Amino acid sequence: MQKRCLGCKREIARDLRECHFCGAPQSITRYYRNSVIFFIAFLAASVYGLYYLLQIANQQALNEQTQLLSETKTQSQKQLDSLQVQLDEAQAALEQANKAVAENEADQSSESAKLNQQLAKLKKALKEAENEAKKQSERAGWLSRENSRLKDELKESKAQLKEARSTSITQPKPLSDPIQ
Repeated sequence: MQKRCLGCKREIARDLRECHFCGAPQSITRYYRNSVIFFIAFLAASVYGLYYLLQIANQQALNEQTQLLSETKTQSQKQLDSLQVQLDEAQAALEQANKAVAENEADQSSESAKLNQQLAKLKKALKEAENEAKKQSERAGWLSRENSRLKDELKESKAQLKEARSTSITQPKPLSDPIQ
């Protein structure tokens, strides 16, 4: 039986190693060896080229990420510095507020002592005024009673005077007063 040549496609004997027309090897591995080697070399070059391009792309992405990270770090550092300044200002304001509170407490305690002294004086003056008012009220009561008593005595004296006048009109006058 005959077979066809791998290179020229003519009929040749089955046991031949090479075609006697074109000289092509009849073994599949020998015939396609150069093509396979070229394909493997091309594939290796393509893989290496792809690997090289991926490395470049990764390096660029890494550089971009590093740059973005450094910008973010710089902004974060600025924000951190700004927050630190605000924190320092807030702490200074808090210290001033604490000092003001301490001063106010000291002023309030001294003012409180003064106010307590004034309050004690006012209470003493109020007590004295109440005592004085009580004395005046008692005096007013005594004066009222005394006034009533004197009015009663005046009425009695007027009545006695009237009676004495009426009796003196009815009685003759003494001729001389022994007291004169």
